Amino acid sequence: MATDVLILNTAACDLRHEAFDFVDKLVGAGGLAKCRTEDMPDYPQSQMKRWIDDGFATAGGPGNTAPLIARTGLKVAVGVNLGAGDYGGLDAQGRFFHDTMAANGIDMSATFVHPRLPTGTTFIHSTTGEHDRGGIAYFPNANN
Repeated sequence: MATDVLILNTAACDLRHEAFDFVDKLVGAGGLAKCRTEDMPDYPQSQMKRWIDDGFATAGGPGNTAPLIARTGLKVAVGVNLGAGDYGGLDAQGRFFHDTMAANGIDMSATFVHPRLPTGTTFIHSTTGEHDRGGIAYFPNANN
């Protein structure tokens, strides 16, 4: 596929949920931090998949821009690292990211599947207060 725009960036699955109060403890209420892989909560892949299926996920990193660029009619390719797993060869977060990009007509042939590290994951503590902003903890994982 000919490419008009190639985006090389850190792929992430952004998860937003009120249950992620651990984020505020890790980065402070309203805080933002790039965290270490070893500090990422050990949620099973089945739980990650449930959150994704329940609509608590968005594609982060190039997932924020690549679909918009593709909608202009340009041919877009994304080069990213995703984690290996049991969802068609990818972990739940990576499968979500890959499928979201592919559904928007984005060429994903430049994907590297990391054999040990999971796909980059961001946990966003969703709050209900009018003036509250929950913390954001980003775990680069396979992007390292």
